[in-house]
Amino acid sequence: MNRKLIVLPALISSIAFSSLPAYAATSTAEIVDFNMQLIDLDPADGIAPAFSILGGPYIHVLNYAYALGQGLFDHSDIETFGTLQHTYPYGSVFSMAAADTFASRAEADKAGTYSGVSSLGFDFSLTPNTSAVFTATATVSAHPRDGYRTYGQAFMMAMLFGGGDFYEQLSTADAATGEAGTRAFYGELHSGSAAMAGRFDMEARATAQVPEVPEPGSWAMLLAGIAVIGLAGARRLKPRITAKLSFPRRRESMLRL
Repeated sequence: MNRKLIVLPALISSIAFSSLPAYAATSTAEIVDFNMQLIDLDPADGIAPAFSILGGPYIHVLNYAYALGQGLFDHSDIETFGTLQHTYPYGSVFSMAAADTFASRAEADKAGTYSGVSSLGFDFSLTPNTSAVFTATATVSAHPRDGYRTYGQAFMMAMLFGGGDFYEQLSTADAATGEAGTRAFYGELHSGSAAMAGRFDMEARATAQVPEVPEPGSWAMLLAGIAVIGLAGARRLKPRITAKLSFPRRRESMLRL
């Protein structure tokens, strides 16, 4: 069986996440060593295995920060290989995409949501009797681990239109992963006797969120506001009940006529 190895060159060999400062909530997600291998399933057919990108590649690097109490709303993105890094008074976001590395890190110290996304997608075609093997290594972390508020997540997925797909995921939102985890991603797609088209997507996402917590004075105002709203609602509710009860009586009088 003939094998044709396609390795996408690395632009950045490592991500120095450990050198960044500590925050109340921190999450990371990275996919490294991404590559693809083509295998000729039928050397006798005389068709050399080939993989062609039909649409894309679609590269997206995104940083997002939102903190209502600080009046912060920031969004920046690029659609090419590169790096985005933003530091705010109470948080930071870092995202980057290279040929075989996609990584994001988010940090938050006070109430707010900070998120970084780095992704790759493309449509492709595969020659007949060809196997495409995709591999990568994913690492995620979140501290404190908090469901889908502070989490790191990475996935790799692909499908052939008409048959065959795979989905690989690693997330701190899964109890089995805990606060940190590493996993080898592996997926295969096999074309039949005819060429087939398909779709590939991969993403590393990190989100750090510190929930909005009202001060004691704000709690008192909030509870008082809820009480006022409740009383106003109860007052408006009485005539509505009366109207509903009076409606059948009107209907009865009409029936007598």
